[in-house]
Amino acid sequence: MEDFLKSALLFVDTYPHGFYAASLVGMLLYFFRAREANRIRRYNPFPIEREEASAMLRDSLVIFTILFAIFATTFYIDRILLPTSESPQGGVVVEEPPTVTPTSPAIGAAPPETPVATVEVTATIELPPPAPTASSTELTPSVEPTATPEATATPAPTAPPESTATVAATATFAPTATFAPTATRFPTFPPTFTATSIPATPIPTRPPEPTTPPVPAASCTTPGVRLTSPSHGQVVSGNVSIVGTADIDRFQFYKVEFGQGGSPGSFSVIGDVVRQPVQNGFLASWAASGLASGIWTLRLTVVDETGNFPPPCDIRVIIP
Repeated sequence: MEDFLKSALLFVDTYPHGFYAASLVGMLLYFFRAREANRIRRYNPFPIEREEASAMLRDSLVIFTILFAIFATTFYIDRILLPTSESPQGGVVVEEPPTVTPTSPAIGAAPPETPVATVEVTATIELPPPAPTASSTELTPSVEPTATPEATATPAPTAPPESTATVAATATFAPTATFAPTATRFPTFPPTFTATSIPATPIPTRPPEPTTPPVPAASCTTPGVRLTSPSHGQVVSGNVSIVGTADIDRFQFYKVEFGQGGSPGSFSVIGDVVRQPVQNGFLASWAASGLASGIWTLRLTVVDETGNFPPPCDIRVIIP
């Protein structure tokens, strides 16, 4: 273990600049990766992309912390640990041997019982300077909001015309009866006739047939975002195959949604998002059976790699 530590310290002392360059380049790369992941996580409207961005942000921060630890360890070994452990004689502290000074007895004097030795020991202790304290600075990524597609106004349906029934009444009078006088013994008086009118029979008129409310116009302005089948204003039922084009620059995924009415307040996704572009082909299958009668809106949205998307394609169909 001691040999391994010596080899590691020698390797760091030999190539410190390589450790500095590799750790700095790695920290810069993962800093920008974490910044991009944080922008997608905060401003992307789709939950799946936000979850992927959160995982990418977490991994980038972990790797950034490891690279920073490598940089700090290299700096500590190269600038603090190795310089303080070296000495003027090649890293070895030499202690001088103790000096013994014998004492000679005076002439004519009695010798002492035991010689006395004087020992002088000089010890030098070098204390290493205090370790530097690493301070962390909070990285605040700057995020630029993306543009929001403009909504297209659709005309409101007009009410069907009111029907007016016309009744023609014709008065018909019966003819007045005439009589001839007859000779009788007693005078008779002519009968009195009262004219009565026969009520006219109204002529029924055929009520107007109910008309289907007009379907709002379709809104598909982007060439790579098109719905071709079913067509706009078509009557559909059962399982409906949706055909069209979903292919834009830097394509990431597309999704097909449906909502009730000409201008729905909310949409529901048909199936799941699809991550393969389609050119005039099958997009999704919509189960229209069991839905309420009336106008329904189908919407195709195509998202690019940056999380932005052009105006979606909306068409209206009718369920009888």
